[in-house]
Amino acid sequence: MAAQTDDSKTQEILRKEVKALIEALKEGVIIIDSEQKIIEINKAAADLTGFSQAEAINHPVRDILNLLDEENKEIHPDMFCPRGEIDMEGVIYKKAGLNLVDRKDYVRVVDFESKKVKGGSHFKLGCIVTIDNISQKRIPLILVIYTSQDLD
Repeated sequence: MAAQTDDSKTQEILRKEVKALIEALKEGVIIIDSEQKIIEINKAAADLTGFSQAEAINHPVRDILNLLDEENKEIHPDMFCPRGEIDMEGVIYKKAGLNLVDRKDYVRVVDFESKKVKGGSHFKLGCIVTIDNISQKRIPLILVIYTSQDLD
């Protein structure tokens, strides 16, 4: 019984350390299990989706993360986080300039990447998603100068 309690304490400590680590990142981070439910989400990702961290955790990623490609076609979670305990390592999906639609239908342009972690299937880890909000970086500055001759 003591070993099980020690394992629970260790898991809780690890969970808190992971949470502290992803909170320190400026990019949005979402950790998704092998059944496409959100395990953890940092504040940056929560702000991008319009859902609070508490609202997002334990919910299907499809209900929280609404991504559209350049043709405004939905990007289904199966494309960036396949279901099941697939043991692989590396990038699954990476795309720049996607549209992320938040819960209030506000659209942001983001760079998106999802990765699998080797051995993650042993603890039902589906994927880790990073989202970089590039909306402000892409707003062009247009300066128009009129002279008195242009107004005539």
